[in-house]
Amino acid sequence: MIFHDLISAVLNEREPFHNIWFAGDFHTPPEFSYQVNFPRLELVLDGEYINEMESHDRKVTHIVAKKGDAIFIPPNCWNKPDWDTDC
Repeated sequence: MIFHDLISAVLNEREPFHNIWFAGDFHTPPEFSYQVNFPRLELVLDGEYINEMESHDRKVTHIVAKKGDAIFIPPNCWNKPDWDTDC
């Protein structure tokens, strides 16, 4: 399936987002995390997407994003995905 078809299918389903998480940048990013100077939006289309990230109250936490959830990572903020699960 090409990217255009995937995005079109998601938009046509019109399934609302259940949770939207926002990453922070107060703490030093852990080893093997992703930190870039542009914003990112990660959408979970299927399965679970486990991440370590800084929450709005400046605590490092693990979140489990499921189908219909989104994670927004502003510029220079970080997240650390756990690639041991299907998403």
